[in-house]
Amino acid sequence: MTSLHTGSTKIIKSSSNKIITIDRLFDLLLETLGEQFWWPARSKWELLIGAVLVQNTNWTNVSLSLENLAHRTDFSPKAIRELTNQELQTLIRPSGFFNNKSRALEGILSWTETFNDDFSRLKAVPTDKIRKSLLQIKGVGPETADVIVVYLLDRPVFIADAYARRLFTLLGKETKSYEELQGIVHLSPSFNGTKANELHALIDVYGKQYLRKNTKEIGFLAGYKLDQLLD
Repeated sequence: MTSLHTGSTKIIKSSSNKIITIDRLFDLLLETLGEQFWWPARSKWELLIGAVLVQNTNWTNVSLSLENLAHRTDFSPKAIRELTNQELQTLIRPSGFFNNKSRALEGILSWTETFNDDFSRLKAVPTDKIRKSLLQIKGVGPETADVIVVYLLDRPVFIADAYARRLFTLLGKETKSYEELQGIVHLSPSFNGTKANELHALIDVYGKQYLRKNTKEIGFLAGYKLDQLLD
């Protein structure tokens, strides 16, 4: 089984490519692109809601929906729960797919209600258990669940989104799905939630700048390949 590691792996020399670990990939991205300061939010509730609304749209559209919700509810979970589904759909309409997203938000807020809307109660809960409970909510997929786990709960999880899959393919590691890529990426102990957050942000920013569809150009990472070892 092929696996990618980020620890003190011996670097394999290549005459044609520079072989790097994920730790080194992170350093290269950070050195060139700088810190990204994601996720833009005024509160954990805004972050949580934004993680649902950003599915299949851009942040400009999400911002419009968030401003609507801020004005109407101040992101109070109780106030949002008191909205009718039609009222919620109207407020989040700029984000698109407002029918599905309204149901997902209602599911998320039902989930947070199980721990009295107190995120500190999740500190002792294992990441896998939290992720599993999120994936049981209709409209919450693996990427959204992992964004919540990383950005809201500060857990070191690799977010294997479309930009990550595209970048890793160009760096010599092609995978067919979110789950496949996430399953072979092992973040080293140096990755805490903050660093996992930054890695995701850097990959997405890099992707938007360089990884346009149907292009072989990969910017300043040209000539690099990810370290691949057999378990």
